[in-house]
Amino acid sequence: MTIDGHSFIAPVAWLQSITSAEQLLLGREVVFDRFNIEFRQADEQIRFTWREELS
Repeated sequence: MTIDGHSFIAPVAWLQSITSAEQLLLGREVVFDRFNIEFRQADEQIRFTWREELS
């Protein structure tokens, strides 16, 4: 997976039933460990800021 030019391996899964787009969420495993994530509701934005490599 690549976000903002940072590539890493993250698990991926598919939802096999019909759902609305509002219910889809990027998995927390790996992505939430590698990025600081800021939800800006008023601006309808999600900002990902890369953390330094994990030790």
